[in-house]
Amino acid sequence: MNRKIKILFITETKPFSKNNGVNIKINNVLRCLSELFSVTCVCIIRNETEGSDRKISRETDYDLRFIKATDDNNKYIRMINSYRWATCGRIFLFKKIRRGLNSIINEIQPDVVWLEYGFIGQHIPFIKKYNLPVIFVTHNAQAKLYLDKWMDMRLSSRKLFELPFVIANFMQERLFLNTADRLIAITENDKCYYMKFISKEKIDVLPNFQMEQDIERAPRKNINSNYICMIGGLNGFQNYNGAIFFIKNIWPIVKGVHNDLLLYLIGALPEDSLKMKELENTIRESAPGIVLEGQVDDGVPYVKAALLSVVPIFSGSGIRTKIIESAACRTPVVSTSIGVKGLPFVDGESILIADSIPDFADRINLIIEDSNLRDTLVENAYKIFDKNYSFKINKQKIKRLVENVFYQGIEKTTMS
Repeated sequence: MNRKIKILFITETKPFSKNNGVNIKINNVLRCLSELFSVTCVCIIRNETEGSDRKISRETDYDLRFIKATDDNNKYIRMINSYRWATCGRIFLFKKIRRGLNSIINEIQPDVVWLEYGFIGQHIPFIKKYNLPVIFVTHNAQAKLYLDKWMDMRLSSRKLFELPFVIANFMQERLFLNTADRLIAITENDKCYYMKFISKEKIDVLPNFQMEQDIERAPRKNINSNYICMIGGLNGFQNYNGAIFFIKNIWPIVKGVHNDLLLYLIGALPEDSLKMKELENTIRESAPGIVLEGQVDDGVPYVKAALLSVVPIFSGSGIRTKIIESAACRTPVVSTSIGVKGLPFVDGESILIADSIPDFADRINLIIEDSNLRDTLVENAYKIFDKNYSFKINKQKIKRLVENVFYQGIEKTTMS
């Protein structure tokens, strides 16, 4: 085949910053695809506000389009459309999306459609009308994770309000995902989840990964004190609960041993005002030395300069980009068993794992005090990163995946 395979990449997020794991993952996938194939990226946005920051930074060249799904004449219409988006929009495509995609598909004549991030399985039946092969990429067991978040909510009107979202999420998975030509999970654990209702032969695994050159080029953050860091958006319930647990129970023990040590919390702050107030009160009542840094443009400089990263996660699915990022930065990690689940890091060799308060604090102190252990952990962790989660390795996986789906699609067309 002389020409490049043409990819139509569809997402519900704008993956142009590097301030969270989702954006890092999609950004890197787009870079891989763009280096290998001809790519048109379509971002489905809810309203004009979401599409206002068109000044974006891209390391590789691809055609970028936006489709505005709803009207936003006033705040009441936006509220209604947001509810429709999270319920009916999980099952049916809005008319504006159908029209926009129809125009783009007819214009570019793609060979393969890549769907990534969001509850967007409802796109598959529409795309199949054009006899196009579809790759659907997950970032975790999405419906289950949303259910866990819903279960974690306090009993309130909001919990009742969001119940239809939970139901729609599971319906979306069961109705559509098995109709994709390939479903991509990011861990073997998530693959097992999807095998409950999707044919095993249709599922591949492609982990989150990092661009090694980006890590190497990033500067170390210039902070004049020794510190440990926790990376992760605190609007995610698993990160929020982990941070609260750590601040209340583990940080006072660590601070009691290392009086000059700081703790940096890096990631988007809670959107819920009550949770934000609870977080601020918890920090105020805990041991001093906590820096609530909030969302930053890039967390890598902070990770590179930290003594270690902590991952006090007790729920969730998917893969912890923050652990892969720390391994790439040669920064040691202390994590819970849940935090490292799905990753091949081994306790005592490439990471330290602890699930109780005293054990977690002891392992932090051990890394700070034992430079030989620290060197061993980071060296072994980097080898795992280089073998499994680097850009160069996963670029080849993506190439094989797309070509297999493309040529199988040709075979089906020829046979029919």
